[in-house]
Amino acid sequence: MHPILSIGIPTYNRPNQIKILIESILSQKNLSDNDIEINISDNSENDLTKNLIAESYLSYKNIYYTKNETNIGSEKNIRKVFSLGTAEYTWLIPDDDMLTFDHSLSDVIDQIKKYNHELAFIMVNAKAVFLATNVVLSEKFNEVNKNIFFEDGKDLLNLISDSDLIGAQRLIIKRSVLPHPFEQKHTQDGNVGCMSLALVAAAAGQTLYMGKPLITFEAGDSSPWRKFWPKIFFIDMSNLLLESIAALGYSEKRVKEIIEMKKHKHINTLNPGFLLFQKYGLRWALLAKIYGGRFVFKHLLAAPYKLVINSRIAQKLLQ
Repeated sequence: MHPILSIGIPTYNRPNQIKILIESILSQKNLSDNDIEINISDNSENDLTKNLIAESYLSYKNIYYTKNETNIGSEKNIRKVFSLGTAEYTWLIPDDDMLTFDHSLSDVIDQIKKYNHELAFIMVNAKAVFLATNVVLSEKFNEVNKNIFFEDGKDLLNLISDSDLIGAQRLIIKRSVLPHPFEQKHTQDGNVGCMSLALVAAAAGQTLYMGKPLITFEAGDSSPWRKFWPKIFFIDMSNLLLESIAALGYSEKRVKEIIEMKKHKHINTLNPGFLLFQKYGLRWALLAKIYGGRFVFKHLLAAPYKLVINSRIAQKLLQ
């Protein structure tokens, strides 16, 4: 008998973070022995994660580890975890996130059973924090805090925004609905890849939005992809949404509304540091104490200047 749910973890050089995630999975309650499996695909350029798994988790029969011979990139690594294991569903969780509650997994499995394993896609709400300091940026990524079922999964787009669609840690997909020619076209970026996976899965059938923030993700990510964000957010993602109209049958009106919202939102809040500056205002001194002067200069004090520069780039791209 195959497990119901696989936790698919793409990882890259983060042994300390992935340990926190694995421990949050192993501490889950109300699960039977065959409910879950954990599949890890490692892009690391060293053996730190490999050694961690061997030393700490070798005795767990439901933890499977794969080390890629070379770094295959974030998007391909995300795609790979869906090919690993034998579970019916895969919950994609990046290595720097963690489950919020000790019942997060049982909540998801209960809903899968409630809908007789017919859900093609589940999107969960999320909590945003700085994990190193437990500074909470948002208790709920999406303000809708109740479960909502969609007979036609494409109607999910009426509830969420483009930012929901790129949240890798929020996507639970029935493996049998993948791949799809539309989803296979986009391989250059993890964020674009997550959006294409979400669009394909939701269009495949019944979809459930779960309003409780079952996953906690680390905000303020400094991954290299951020330098390419104008093209990713304004060009690649907008094109992907537009292509979904013909390829997957999404509403043209709603897609264009989301793209218009995206323009205004990202032009006004272009930099993670600027978001913090807006949120904390005069409390920047507290952040300085936590993160040090270098962080403050790079992400807060320099943010207004970056905002002006990036706004001009974004406006040019949108012309």
